[in-house]
Parts: sequence; structure tokens; C-alpha cells
Amino acid sequence: MALVTADNKPIINKSKIEVKKSKVETPVPVVDGIHLHSIYNPAKEAETFIGKYNENLSKQNSVLVLGLGFGYHVWQLESELRKHHQTWNIYVIEPNTQMTEEFKKFRPVEFSSNTRVISGENVSDYYDDINLVKFMASKPLVIPHAASFNLSEGFFKNFMSYQASTKLEDVSRKLEDTNLGKYLLSLGEPDEDITNVLRQLNLKKYLNANDHFLSFFNSVTSGEMK
Repeated sequence: MALVTADNKPIINKSKIEVKKSKVETPVPVVDGIHLHSIYNPAKEAETFIGKYNENLSKQNSVLVLGLGFGYHVWQLESELRKHHQTWNIYVIEPNTQMTEEFKKFRPVEFSSNTRVISGENVSDYYDDINLVKFMASKPLVIPHAASFNLSEGFFKNFMSYQASTKLEDVSRKLEDTNLGKYLLSLGEPDEDITNVLRQLNLKKYLNANDHFLSFFNSVTSGEMK
């Protein structure tokens, strides 16, 4: 069972990360005695791991990876996507910022510009990122990196089942169009549920074409990303 704080936020495993060399001289992160990749051949292990998703990857070019480790699986994922698609998008979620820093330090593999790594401990902060919200709403293929997932199971479960606050104040401050945000906030009390406010509006009259947040708001609040 994952440890949580008093306010039910998952505790990220912040144990010291030890880095060992595999039999083929590539770095492997170790947390609490757990090797996040094969100590023999991380690249070969990654090839076998991603191979299990080959059929899905031939049809899907958007992938959400839960857990960075040292990225061997992500590197192999890119290789597989490259076989089937001219373009693709990968988002990697890593709650342990220390792991991300160690990855940057050792840099055992390089990712293309199609891959984006996001790191942070607060689930709600991820959903302040409109590009991630849009990506999640597209229903990407989800690939959990088992060793990383087990270390931060509570976080990842909360991330995948997250429902954004529906308070008028919280939603208004996330809008890219600040004038729209101020307008919405003027229509009710800060703690009022925005769904009550939206029923009274013709959104097309006020929604700036460049402001995507409300377009995907229902996907977040309805739990469709589970």
C-alpha cells in the first residue's frame, strides 16, 4: 500500500538513488535495492518490454509513459514508433525529480523532440499544462514502466484518476484568455461550481479560439482520462 500524507497526497519515494553499471557498462538507477532496469543489459530488456506493445504501437502514435528511470524503455519506444509512423508523441511522467536530474546527469540515451519528460510531485500541477491536458484528452496508449510505477504507485494512480477542481475561481485562473477568466469569475462566487455558470452562457460568444482549456475541461472533470 502506498504511503500518503494527512491530506491524502501520495508520498514520492525520495530514497537516495544509487547508480550502478550494467554488465554492458551502461548506468542503472537503484532505489532501495530495486534495480529500475536490467543489471545485465538494459537495452535488451527494453526491447523485450516494448515488444509486448508492438501491435498497439502499429496503430497508435500517441503514448503516455508512466516512469522515466534512465529512459531505456522510452528510447526503444521511439525506435518502434519510428517503424510505423512519420510522426508521434510521447509524454513521460516522472514524479521523482531527483530521478530526472540523475537521468540528465548520466544521459545514457537521447530522445527525439517528439518526446517530452515532465517531472513533479504535485498531480494538480500537471493539469495546469494545457498541452498535457490536450494530449490526455486524445486517449493515448498508456505504458507503465513497472519498476518506476511500483516505487510511486500512489502518485500514478492519483494522476490517472485525477479530476480537476470545478470551483469557478480555480477554473478561471487556468484560462489562457485572462479576459474570459475575469468575465467568468464575475458571474458567480469563487467557490461556485462552474457547471452552474456554464449553463447560463453561450460559450462560443466568449471563448477565444486560442484558448483551449474549456474545450477539454469536461474531459478532466468527468474522469474520462482514467
